[in-house]
Amino acid sequence: MRIESFIEMHEGKLFGLGMAHSFPSLFVFEWILNNYPLDYIIEIGTGGGGLSLYLYFQFLVREMGFSTYDIEEKYNKMVDARGNKTQYNIPKIQKNILTPHFNKRDIFDKETISEIEKILSENKTLLYCDNGRKPEVLKLYSKYVNPKSILATHDFGRAIKPFHVNALLRTLNFEEIPISKFCDVYRTYQRFWYKHI
Repeated sequence: MRIESFIEMHEGKLFGLGMAHSFPSLFVFEWILNNYPLDYIIEIGTGGGGLSLYLYFQFLVREMGFSTYDIEEKYNKMVDARGNKTQYNIPKIQKNILTPHFNKRDIFDKETISEIEKILSENKTLLYCDNGRKPEVLKLYSKYVNPKSILATHDFGRAIKPFHVNALLRTLNFEEIPISKFCDVYRTYQRFWYKHI
């Protein structure tokens, strides 16, 4: 099997939970977290919870903080990202693992903004934007990101284009992390930016 076939052969699941990421994108997170010492992960857009569970394990092993935000609780349903029934006990996973870190909130609500701003101001954070309004999320939260933190997005080149973010991020002293070529070759559709002091 060619590597391209493997990359495209994505079933939309990780640990039986829906995930809208390819498996090479998990390597990208591993590389980022191994090369940039961070204290906290914030995921905006929990979705099916597969990536959330992966990030939860990163938080657990690395002894970091972790929060995930979404306006819906999709991750606690007995279906995968494509709506197919799954044999895994998702409600048990939800109750025991993700629920303490899941925030069913509108990320544009003033109270939620204050909560996320506090986390960002007190930690070196990976803020990962993967909801339906990525350009707006990046514009809103980029100004709160601490130096030595990372701002990132999924669906780069699709739902979010360079013109949405390049000028803004340069103004705020962000620099693109040099893993973009890997992201492009392996079609992870991710971008990561590091904030300098």
